[in-house]
Amino acid sequence: MSVLRPFVTSDMFTFSNVNLDLFTTTYSPSYYLNYLARWPDLCCATVAPNGRMMGYICGKAEGLSHSFHGHITILTVSPPCRLLRLASTLIAHLKAYYKNLRGGRGRHEEDVFGESCFDELVMFLRSGWRSVRANGRDVLVSREEVS
Repeated sequence: MSVLRPFVTSDMFTFSNVNLDLFTTTYSPSYYLNYLARWPDLCCATVAPNGRMMGYICGKAEGLSHSFHGHITILTVSPPCRLLRLASTLIAHLKAYYKNLRGGRGRHEEDVFGESCFDELVMFLRSGWRSVRANGRDVLVSREEVS
């Protein structure tokens, strides 16, 4: 069970349990503050009933008229909570927000967020590629290169 709520500045002092894994980058406080100042409605967190953060997402909206589009900039879920489908909940929240911004018309949600791209990435990783961390970045390498 979790509560979806807005991401607030004090969350930067409590998300260490979410960010402490090999594949998550922790940005500078100014990075998070920039997103909170410019797109506060696109930053939200999931919190356990005991108050411990389980995951968070930060997005942004860019463009005008036909070129309007959105980005998911940060999406991370605490390792013990990754089987709870919290990432899907967070993405659904942003999709609903973007759909509301566009007035329910325009591109399909799949085009805005590339759901098929997520599926293709999962299939790609299962087919013999692996995501690893190198020089502070997540990269894709073949299994032969890792061995």
